[in-house]
Amino acid sequence: MSDHYQDSDRRASRRTGLVSQVEIDVPSQSQGPRLDSTSGETVDVGPGGLLARVEGDLAAGTPCVVRLVDAESGTGAFEARGFVRRSRVSADGVLMGIEFEAPINAVRQPEEEGRLEAIRLDALKVLVVDDEPSIVELLYRFLSRRGCDVSTAGSGEKALAALRAAPHDVTLLDLMMPGMNGLQVLRSIRDEGLEAGRIWAMSGYASDADACQALRLGASDFINKPLDLKYLEWSMQLHRAAS
Repeated sequence: MSDHYQDSDRRASRRTGLVSQVEIDVPSQSQGPRLDSTSGETVDVGPGGLLARVEGDLAAGTPCVVRLVDAESGTGAFEARGFVRRSRVSADGVLMGIEFEAPINAVRQPEEEGRLEAIRLDALKVLVVDDEPSIVELLYRFLSRRGCDVSTAGSGEKALAALRAAPHDVTLLDLMMPGMNGLQVLRSIRDEGLEAGRIWAMSGYASDADACQALRLGASDFINKPLDLKYLEWSMQLHRAAS
């Protein structure tokens, strides 16, 4: 990893004004002691997860307990359960993305000046899948302004046709659509081995069970409607940084 990238990570962490130390523990499946742990510095953190540079590597999917620690006082800011979404090992340590089991409302998202500006979204090939034209138009405009190459599909069938025709870096997929719904699309993507890239599942009506099922079928994140575009951008930046 280049010094420029590392310095950019540090600047992004300072701009958020958030606590900088993180401790990550892997609890035992039984009542016994913890199996493993690692610690390091946060790069960015939001209600749905965090990106951190830590000392030890943990496999994707590993359940963990995250504790953010105030660097000056040494006291904990909060604890949250989650799992490792992705990790990348380099000479500078391990860059790890962790997704929380439930959003942490007490943690401030980075404001306009506090985003991960070093992690850009330009040149990403994005497929937006939704049967609501207003949502499609909103996401098309929002992502195009950030340099993404955006294509759209108004149904699950059209989404699969687009993915069969060309690979995509990101897919934004509505779960509740007439005909082929989003969960069926996710199963087809998995079964056919289609290159959908990172998948963000979206819905205003899906149950918690549907959201969990979407994550099990390969979605990287779940976003409720009405869409929080700032959170979507932050989440995409986090996942791109950890890829």
